[in-house]
Parts: sequence; structure tokens; C-alpha cells
Amino acid sequence: KPVTIGAISNKKGQELLVKVNSYWLILKKAVDGALKAEVNSATYLAELAKIREFSIKTLKTMNAAVGVLAKESSDNVGAMITTEWIILAIALLLGGLMSWFIARKITAPLVRIVGAAQRVSEGDVSIDVEHEVNYQSKDEIGVLADTFAELVDYIQGVAEAAQRLGKGDLQVRVEPRSPE
Repeated sequence: KPVTIGAISNKKGQELLVKVNSYWLILKKAVDGALKAEVNSATYLAELAKIREFSIKTLKTMNAAVGVLAKESSDNVGAMITTEWIILAIALLLGGLMSWFIARKITAPLVRIVGAAQRVSEGDVSIDVEHEVNYQSKDEIGVLADTFAELVDYIQGVAEAAQRLGKGDLQVRVEPRSPE
């Protein structure tokens, strides 16, 4: 049965398979001729010589074609591996960038809250929390920022009351926020 050539993209491989097909046809004719000829006749012996010659040519050409196709396959596998490495590198780069972006999104407001908390712990209650923290969200960090803003607001109120008391204003009232 002839070898199909359509699936082979390598020109050298195609040429070799065309040769295999032509040798195969010669072999088939030689076998048919040998079967029709009388055993040990000149025609029979000539056909056997042709069968031997073209069997060797067919096998050598098929071996060369397999080598060419194996190299092409190896080259294709190499290209696929290179492509996979490139895709992996891009995926790692994108994953790293996404991780960095998410980490910044989480840590940036926490860094601002910590900075404001340090200033308050050092006695600076004049800070504008909404301006310095500047985080509007309903997630855990947003709740922390809102709670911290309320705490600073309360401390500012107590500090203002203490200043007024220090100036002699005895009408000042400090309302505790806890129920006790």
C-alpha cells in the first residue's frame, strides 16, 4: 500500500517517501512478474534480482525518511518545550505582578494606619485621620481604619476637654463611649 505524503511538511521527507512509493511499485511489478514466470527461467531470475535490488533500495530510503521525520519531530518537540518555558515565564511574571499588586493593596493602608497610630502614641492627637489614612472600604482594613478614626476622634475630644478643664472651664463633660 503506498505511503501517504500529505501529513509531512518536510520537503526532504516528502521526496524520500515519493521514492519509497516508486520503489514499492517497481517491487510490486517484479513480484507479479516473478509469480507469472516459470521458476528458474531467465525472466524469473531477473525479477528476483529486481526484487532484491529494490527491496534494499526501499529499506534504505525508508530508513532515511524515518531519520528525516524523526529529526523534524525532535525539532517540533524542542519548539514546543521552548514555547512552554516562555508561557511558564510569562505566567510566573504575571503571577508575581498580581501578588505584588495585591500585597500593596493590602499593606499600603495598614502602613498608613500604623504611621498614624505611632503619631497618636507619641502624643500627637492633632492628626486628620481621614486625610492621613484615606481608606474607604467595607473590608477588614476599612473597618480597622474606621475604628481607628473613631478612636482618634474620641481621644481628640478627651484632649480638648482636658485643655478646657485646664483653663478653668468646669462645665466640660466627657462622655465615656463604653456602657460602664
